[in-house]
Amino acid sequence: MILCVGLFLSVSACGWLEQLRPAVGPFDPSPVDMARHKEAVDAYLAADYEEAAKRFAAIRENADSPTIARMALYGSACSQLMAADTPRAYKEGLALWEAWVRTAPGPGVHEDARLFAPIIKNKMLFSHIPLDPEGMEKQEAEHTIPKWFMVQADQELRRLKEQTEADRQHIENSDKKIKALESEIIRLNRQIEAFEQIDQKIQQKKSAIPSAE
Repeated sequence: MILCVGLFLSVSACGWLEQLRPAVGPFDPSPVDMARHKEAVDAYLAADYEEAAKRFAAIRENADSPTIARMALYGSACSQLMAADTPRAYKEGLALWEAWVRTAPGPGVHEDARLFAPIIKNKMLFSHIPLDPEGMEKQEAEHTIPKWFMVQADQELRRLKEQTEADRQHIENSDKKIKALESEIIRLNRQIEAFEQIDQKIQQKKSAIPSAE
């Protein structure tokens, strides 16, 4: 009898506690997803950005909660931006960042703001430009400029040189055409003068011939 009452009270207590426990909504990440997210964040904070990018991408692919999916998208964008060492890779990271910006945030857990700190420090161009560049050694100045920016700057410089050479060639060809036209105009003017002189002589000869009348 006592055992039955005890079991009844235990079951009742469990049911009562279950009613007090907040229900898990569609936006609430599961404990497993949160644990995986923490592992990805730890990899990111340890500067293992490629590993963090893989972990965040895996969370996005398997997430049931829109909240954890958005958190993982944010982590993927930050990881891709930090891991990028070429302009193409950096633009891919920016595409993820823009996708995250377009995603509406849900209630509950939000993105870890710490992930953005290395981007400001290491990827923002103005973070690497010294206030007094003349007072710095050239080697130090070169060391502070991120590799991805140097690659992009080299590509842009090459493009500008090619464009400048194309414009120079175009101007040179135009000058040649103009000079050719000027020479042709001079030649035609000389021919016109010669024809006019011949015409004048013919007219003079006609005038010198006495009239038949």
